[in-house]
Amino acid sequence: MPRKKQQKINEAKQINNIVDYTDKTGLGRLETFVAQNKPIVLELACGDGTYALSLAEIYPNKNFIGVDIQGERLWMGAKSAETKELNNVIFLRAHIDHLNQFFKDKSIDEIWITFPDPYSRKKQEKKRLTHKKFIKIYRQILKPKGVLHLKTDNDALFDYSVETLGVAGAKTAVCLQNIDKYLDKYPLLKIQTFFERTHRASGKNIHYLNCAFR
Repeated sequence: MPRKKQQKINEAKQINNIVDYTDKTGLGRLETFVAQNKPIVLELACGDGTYALSLAEIYPNKNFIGVDIQGERLWMGAKSAETKELNNVIFLRAHIDHLNQFFKDKSIDEIWITFPDPYSRKKQEKKRLTHKKFIKIYRQILKPKGVLHLKTDNDALFDYSVETLGVAGAKTAVCLQNIDKYLDKYPLLKIQTFFERTHRASGKNIHYLNCAFR
């Protein structure tokens, strides 16, 4: 492992706004953060937390949690939060299929999934963040009418997600193929992650949907 990467991973364990799933003290901080009387929004597989950070600036009366298993990525988001003096965003290093171990049933207001790995091969299907095993967890922790957002450049993943969410009983409110025509109507979609900028540079269209479970 490169030295700088390992250094960031080690430092991430010491940063106050990063909670590691193995740290009982940190999990206490997470519980306190969630217990505040504010809506809770998750960004899953957040990387450096672009959406969590951007939304935290826009909505100071909501609390945001970026979730990823890669500690060095969370280090970048945590440092940005410190620089911007954002006290309504923290980061959780954890596996996404363990979310229901950290969040109570019907406690989350929104979930954002931005540019997840599409895991294009059939044998990788269970790793897709819109596979039924993950959807079951989202449905468990989301409040009634809580919103799930998906943003992706991958046509196959988008179609797959529309199908799997529909089968799971989600009611789609917005379904956009090529969001560029709709950015004025949905300004939050103007936020661009590193991956979005990369995909746009290669000429790919960006798709978006949001839905809520019945």
